[in-house]
Amino acid sequence: MKIHALVIMLAGLGLQATAPAAEHGSAGFTLDPITTIAASRDAPREPGDVGNWLTGNYISSQMYTAPDQSGTTQRYENVVGPNGLEFSAPFGESNRLFPALGGSQLSTRAYSTTNSLGVSWATDVPTDNASASIEWQRFVKVDPHGSITLSGLATLDRSNPHPLSTHYQFAPGGNYNLATLTLSDDSVYQHGVSLQAWILDDDPTVWNDPSQAHASGPDVFTYSADSFGAMSLTLHNDSSTPLFASLGVFAFSSVQAIPEPATVLMMALGVGLAAWRLRRRGTARLAPLLLAGLGTSGLVHAEAHGSASFTLDPIVTLAPTPDAPRLPGSAGTWWTGNTVRSSLSSGHANGDNVRHDLQYPMQNGLDFSPPFGVGARQQPPLPGSALSTEAHSGPNHLGVSWRTDLPTDTADAEISWYRAFKLDPYASLTLSSIATLDRSDAHPLSTHYETETVNDEYYHVATVSLRDEQASRHEVSLRAWMLNRDPFDNGAGSQGRVASPDDFTYSADSFGALSLTVHNHSALPLFAAFEIVAFSNPMAAVPEPATALMLVLGAGWVGWRVRRRGAATTEVSAA
Repeated sequence: MKIHALVIMLAGLGLQATAPAAEHGSAGFTLDPITTIAASRDAPREPGDVGNWLTGNYISSQMYTAPDQSGTTQRYENVVGPNGLEFSAPFGESNRLFPALGGSQLSTRAYSTTNSLGVSWATDVPTDNASASIEWQRFVKVDPHGSITLSGLATLDRSNPHPLSTHYQFAPGGNYNLATLTLSDDSVYQHGVSLQAWILDDDPTVWNDPSQAHASGPDVFTYSADSFGAMSLTLHNDSSTPLFASLGVFAFSSVQAIPEPATVLMMALGVGLAAWRLRRRGTARLAPLLLAGLGTSGLVHAEAHGSASFTLDPIVTLAPTPDAPRLPGSAGTWWTGNTVRSSLSSGHANGDNVRHDLQYPMQNGLDFSPPFGVGARQQPPLPGSALSTEAHSGPNHLGVSWRTDLPTDTADAEISWYRAFKLDPYASLTLSSIATLDRSDAHPLSTHYETETVNDEYYHVATVSLRDEQASRHEVSLRAWMLNRDPFDNGAGSQGRVASPDDFTYSADSFGALSLTVHNHSALPLFAAFEIVAFSNPMAAVPEPATALMLVLGAGWVGWRVRRRGAATTEVSAA
């Protein structure tokens, strides 16, 4: 077989791992019904009961997808719900889904229902990333000398299954004792089901409840588990006082794009054989020049520039102030004026002419003109240098920019706009238009969408972004905040809203068209806020590996050749 044919074969074997292949994974738990706990703190007790639920079901789920490691249309969601107020049977009802992307099977799901919860994911490209997790927690009060068992069947499935193993861990410490029982696939990253029990020293629902100082020890828990998924974890109250505790179930599964060892080996062998052929043909002397040239090419730096901006589609369905007359077709009213802040910094690497203009209030919330108000900040070019930054806002437009002429210069520019509004019952409001990212070392752009719950006041937040993944800070983000109370009435009570998957809708593409819509599905007015953030700087997120590698290899090869020639000269002289 000729050498070049062998090289082609090895490279083909290496690339074979990137061929599309459908994969899937799931992790779930089916609970044996808990029938010896009264439904709430004040619920009547039944014969055989050994305690009371102190809180309702608390469910938290996280999902993440990123196709082809590129970050394009990356999706992330962190949601709480039910939030501890639902006193139904475990585990409460929830269902979160990232549907399959167009032309792809990439999807995730997290769900809970009566006595069952779980997560799943599916991909069709080995370079996809996906993960999903769901956690249930509920506080309980156990009678003196009573015991509670959390048991059921855990199921783990994936397209590349491995033998499953069980793990038990007891962790005494502080004001609690924690036991964790896990069934997992240890051959892959993040694929398992865990049962947890915490024995607490005080009532977690009562502020400043005095400690009961329960003694810790391994005998406060007993467990059983097998590799087929049957799991049981029991906590024991061996004292003559009530015991406060928490029970939890955690299911998680993911797929990470990790290069197969065979791929790396085949590629290394192929490159090695190619280098050997070059050496055989007497062209090895060209290699150090090639490597050093490739390395130093990454150090060449001419004048650089960057900018990030957003042009808004006018919002015409909100009245300009809380007291302004409403027009036909309006969906609500602006509740505050424009709040605009900017941060600018720049300087030379030697510390000369370092300038900071941080969190400057360009608009203070009292300007009720159309978004985004009018303002401008600038750090002008230094003498003999192009180093400069600026931030600006005007009607329906805001942005930042920077310019440098030395690779060691530092610069950073950021601008943010925030404005609260009040949305009518069953109304919707959209923030949309074109985001623009530009820089002299431009890279492909990607979009990202994520939602999260912060606290009861900011109960649901959504963010859609356009960014350059290969830059440190080069992005435009749209964010919507849903509030549970009037942000300017300190005495206002919570509306009791909880996050829902249909609170937001969005669209985004890598050309910069971004859209984020807030939906009020209730009969009450909704207090919410829009925020836009644009920022940019000249730094790379991660130094180019090829630049450093080629430079080091080239310099090393040159040093080795010099050393060999020096040794040869010494031998001739000695002779």
